[in-house]
Amino acid sequence: MTYIEFFDLDAVENICSCLVSAPDRVILIGDNMNKLKLHARRYQSLFRNRGMNIEFICKTVNKNRLNSIVDLLSDIVEKYEDCVFDLTGGEDLMLVAVGIVCHRYRDMNLQLSRINLRTGVLYDCDEDGIFIPREFLPMLTVDENIAVFGGKVIYDDERSGTTRRWSWTEDFMNDILLMWELCRKNVRDWNAQMDTFAATDIVSPSRIVSGLMQNGLISGKQQANGCYRITYKNDQVRRCLTKAGQALEMYITLKAMLAVDTDGDPVYNDVCNGVFIDWDGVVHQENAEYDTENEIDVMAMHRMVPVFISCKNGAVGMDELYKLNTVATRFGGKYAKKILIANALGGDTSFVSYFRQRAVDMKIRLIENIQNMTETEVDKMIRSLWKAP
Repeated sequence: MTYIEFFDLDAVENICSCLVSAPDRVILIGDNMNKLKLHARRYQSLFRNRGMNIEFICKTVNKNRLNSIVDLLSDIVEKYEDCVFDLTGGEDLMLVAVGIVCHRYRDMNLQLSRINLRTGVLYDCDEDGIFIPREFLPMLTVDENIAVFGGKVIYDDERSGTTRRWSWTEDFMNDILLMWELCRKNVRDWNAQMDTFAATDIVSPSRIVSGLMQNGLISGKQQANGCYRITYKNDQVRRCLTKAGQALEMYITLKAMLAVDTDGDPVYNDVCNGVFIDWDGVVHQENAEYDTENEIDVMAMHRMVPVFISCKNGAVGMDELYKLNTVATRFGGKYAKKILIANALGGDTSFVSYFRQRAVDMKIRLIENIQNMTETEVDKMIRSLWKAP
């Protein structure tokens, strides 16, 4: 089987059909050979990692000359049997050429299909009644999505201080819920306490310290001056309690991992916390000069729709909107969903009003004061994130 793909800058549109049913080859058509070859290498690497050996053939054509496009497509369908035109991406003139070729070769049973990646709806464009079962709709992991757009997720076994591979035991998930219950009562006090934990293991008595002790997350040996020398339940708990915003990030990550739809199926097929992204896909040494890297607090995949979530448990500056928008656009294109969860946006009224309007203008869904939501409200909100504007 041969898939004919019309190159689109939103990389997922170039591979979605291949993920449904692996063809023998893909003919990738565009107007820039260097760009086509660059993307083809990325796609081949993704499929190779999935155990799929797909040949990619790059073809260039003048995208403004209909006759040239028709001639190229005619040559392809005459050379290869069982051709399928994927209409998910591509420019209008390319699609017009497909119509002409399909009419010219109407006796060859050429296939036309398109996938709406936002809704998951499959369209049988040639109306021959052949549909792809819904359970085989394409999906990507967080790592794969970043790689398709040319980046790489760096993990802490490759370089310290990057994406951590958490061990999601039932006990640890319960620890996260306990931390969040303490955090939500006063997020500003929580942040201050976490800063103290990050700086020293000798801490003064406080409501938060007492709560963590009562729940077995820390233990403390009281000193002569009334302070406690604390130790943590385990390393994962320590990591959560020595970074101010970690409790919120982990809570959102956990809720996304556990979210299910009305049929009981997972809403997100992959969820990752503290996603450290190298923009050019090459892992450099720490402090490498001129290397572009960013971190996203939480990233989730709803099949092929990436959800970028920034979690701010304290004060939020205007730059957070721009950082979120930049990373999401670079590694999600038009399908990216951008979410900013802010628990302490209050302050100057004029700034808050401008901040909210700027988020709307940038198509960033702003969620405020999650600490005041019920669990039911949080679950409903989490399930809807992939549908954000």
